[in-house]
Amino acid sequence: MAIKSPFLSFLSILSPIIVGLFIYTLFRGIPLLHSKSLMPSPIHNPLLSVCVYNLPDALWLFALLQSFKVIWRSELYSKGLPWVCVSIAGAILSEYAQKLHVIPGTFDLLDIAAYMNATAIFILLNTTIFINQNKFSV
Repeated sequence: MAIKSPFLSFLSILSPIIVGLFIYTLFRGIPLLHSKSLMPSPIHNPLLSVCVYNLPDALWLFALLQSFKVIWRSELYSKGLPWVCVSIAGAILSEYAQKLHVIPGTFDLLDIAAYMNATAIFILLNTTIFINQNKFSV
């Protein structure tokens, strides 16, 4: 079932952004404000480490992709697809730009995996919605 309510559409974009910001701020601080993290680093726990360092990026990419879905609605695959592809490629290329020291940051293959998972979840959710909407149409 497609999201028809403007509030739910807005929430489907804002929720991942807020959760990502919460995780990032809680465990990593806000570098531009020179703030420190509020919680100790989970570096010794691999699962927590993925949640702290990779999940926010995945959530933000998912929110961006979801915003394209809200903007283009049923025309996402015909009109919005270039934007979706550029966004996914941009996220992945930003990691390689970090590896080459073109932009600041630390290259992380788990970030790329997180981007791919966010993309897969977005496609899975929206393909399921598309199939369910058109299941009984002739």
